[in-house]
Amino acid sequence: MDMDIVTRIKKNREAAFTWLYEEYWDVIFRQAYAKTGDEDIAADISQETFTILWEKLEDIRDMQSCKAFLFGILRNKILQYFEKNKPYFSYIFETNHQHEQVLASAHELLVEKETKHIIQQTIDRMPEQMRKIYLLKKEEDYSIQEISDQLSLSPQTIKNQLHSAYNRLKKVLFNGKSYLFNFFSFFL
Repeated sequence: MDMDIVTRIKKNREAAFTWLYEEYWDVIFRQAYAKTGDEDIAADISQETFTILWEKLEDIRDMQSCKAFLFGILRNKILQYFEKNKPYFSYIFETNHQHEQVLASAHELLVEKETKHIIQQTIDRMPEQMRKIYLLKKEEDYSIQEISDQLSLSPQTIKNQLHSAYNRLKKVLFNGKSYLFNFFSFFL
């Protein structure tokens, strides 16, 4: 970067904004998409984020505050989206029997989505046999004996593999994130 952002804004507001837009659009859009799972919604939220940046451009003091400001706007826009669409998400959860009750707030929806993502990543990284045993137990609801019979492994091996899988998940989920405790039981 040839000059700092404040100088860019003072010199040519439109050019500075265009530069910021080109510099940060992809990361803002990817973050919005990761949280919402919908490209159109992510594009709308990203556009709203940059609209607010345009309106507040003169408030930018340096690149660090600019990035923090952008991500703060994005976070608020995502929370507003979930809060506004809370009835829709509640309906989806009920009809898919994914939850026993409607989550209380948009913040909880975001934590839940992130928790599922963390769990899925952890499962995907498990050794093949451990992953297969875990999925048979949790998704297919097989008993230890049924898994043992199907995979031709001893019941103790199945128990050991499940114990290791649970420990991996607990380590990832509880690594300083006590707020995830409430959601842990829903997904494991």
